[in-house]
Amino acid sequence: MLSRLLVRPAVVAAATGLALVGTALPASATTSATTSSTAASPGSPGSGRTAAAAEPDLTRFYRQRVTWGDCEGDGVPEDLQCGTVTVPLDYARPGAGTLDLALARYRATGDRHGSLVLNFGGPGGAGVTELAYGGEDFMNLTDGYDVVGFDPRGVGRSSPVSCGTAAYGTGRAPEEESTDPLADPAALMRQLRAAAAECARHSGPVQHHMGTVDVSRDLDVIRQAVGDRKLNYLGFSYGTRLGSVYAAQFPDRVGRMVLDGVDTLTEPLAAQGIAGARGQQTALEDFLNWCVGDLACPFGQDPRRAREDVVQLVRSLDEDPVPTTFGGPFSGQDLVGAIGQALYSEELWPLLERALASLMEDGDTRGVESFATGGAATPGGVAVSTAPRPHAQTTGKPTPDTTSPGKPVPDATTTGKPAPDATTPGKPAPDTTTPGKPAPHARPAGKPARHATITAEDDIPFDNLPAALAAVNCADDPDRPDAGRLARDLARLRPAYQRASPVFGTYRLTQVLLCHGRPRGTDFIRERVRDVGSAKMLLVGTRGDPATPYRWTEQTARRLGGAAVVLDNKGDGHTGYASSKCVRGKVEDFLLYGSLPPTGSSCADERGR
Repeated sequence: MLSRLLVRPAVVAAATGLALVGTALPASATTSATTSSTAASPGSPGSGRTAAAAEPDLTRFYRQRVTWGDCEGDGVPEDLQCGTVTVPLDYARPGAGTLDLALARYRATGDRHGSLVLNFGGPGGAGVTELAYGGEDFMNLTDGYDVVGFDPRGVGRSSPVSCGTAAYGTGRAPEEESTDPLADPAALMRQLRAAAAECARHSGPVQHHMGTVDVSRDLDVIRQAVGDRKLNYLGFSYGTRLGSVYAAQFPDRVGRMVLDGVDTLTEPLAAQGIAGARGQQTALEDFLNWCVGDLACPFGQDPRRAREDVVQLVRSLDEDPVPTTFGGPFSGQDLVGAIGQALYSEELWPLLERALASLMEDGDTRGVESFATGGAATPGGVAVSTAPRPHAQTTGKPTPDTTSPGKPVPDATTTGKPAPDATTPGKPAPDTTTPGKPAPHARPAGKPARHATITAEDDIPFDNLPAALAAVNCADDPDRPDAGRLARDLARLRPAYQRASPVFGTYRLTQVLLCHGRPRGTDFIRERVRDVGSAKMLLVGTRGDPATPYRWTEQTARRLGGAAVVLDNKGDGHTGYASSKCVRGKVEDFLLYGSLPPTGSSCADERGR
């Protein structure tokens, strides 16, 4: 979700960096959200609401079966299998082109009940890579399921979007950059509009069809292609938004569904930013309370003084940045982004403590840069900040992949070997996903192909994750205030953000600008995801979650209606399945055996606090 993933180029202030990666998405995304009766064509959302006048025929997409085979890439587990599914680029016009989605699975080892589809969050996280390098955390679930991950449209090897390298520069020398990213809102918004045009140019037609309403319909095609009558699903963070939308579109096809780290369905970007700032401030104070108990803590042993020192450190780096590994400046807002990523898991705290000590004592930015870039400081100063995968905590260390800070990014961004599929129309298109070149990702419909069109791992744009994050979130957001209104909002909201967090306030205020210059998104999620009438689903909310506050779990449960059953995790950290044995047990009992805890059940904080 948006509060977990932020982009921060080192030569551009945090506000600019966050918005620069967005991809323009037109209001036509709402066409994919049209609902119809359950008697409509196989691909029609069966919500029980008024039938659409002329639902397109999607039968050919629902006749697919995944052909599983070996996966490509170094270090890929031998028991991981890969395949593809073909979906329409535009569900309203299925003859206008198609996309191939990369899938991977671990086969069931026990009594198989079907497939369990995972979404690890983001939006923008490549699910096949996550499953390849973190699949050990889900092996218990293979007792009853094939465990399946997928790269959503526009992500990873599924026609990845990009904003190109030019979108990350301002055209000014670093010394000319303002230390206040919001000092000149008019100039900043002009820059954002230009960047949005760059994102549109580099991403190709898929950018127009990346909203959650489209991904949800892809999920239903995947369900059918793996041979399941109903969708069994485990979604983390943004994945809970996706699961909620699926339940609204296809209520009669919901099997056993778990939503962990529940996203908001209603709050605008400004409210989400304040919630994120407040949650990160609380997590920072928890970290500092832990740190001052260690003699090696660079802030000393007084918690209050430590909080003041962090604020001063950020301010001093904004005024006088230090050089990074690659020579660019590392500012206070860079540091804020890096700290924010380390706070999602307590197991990263010792690494953060050492990284901050190196920065403060030696001016060495390498440790904090590793958090800011998801494990690798990239040449040119572009830093993509991501949170740890929700399941990383169970192994005691982050699994190396593109969404785990503190570890090197692996060489293999594996999603799989394309499998021949007789039902897949089209022919392989030349790869144009390299940043700096336009990328017409969609394959023309109606032309036979011998192999599926999947992007090679070496051709996935370096900025795919943040570009996809902004593309999806802007497609899901209907608010588009004009430049004048935004400028007034920034001035009005700034004190509230600073009260929420003196450290993260300015950084998170930039969230308000994320979609400026991009067409209005759909209002389907705010208006129509309610009282879904599906089978019971389990919602896990964690009281100390810095990214998805517990109140969002309560709000979303009320929106979903009687189908929602809430499990209250009293612990801390983003999501509960990874960090709580109690939560893990209840989730697995439900998914494997159908044993659902009563709503209002809770799991104690297992750290004894």
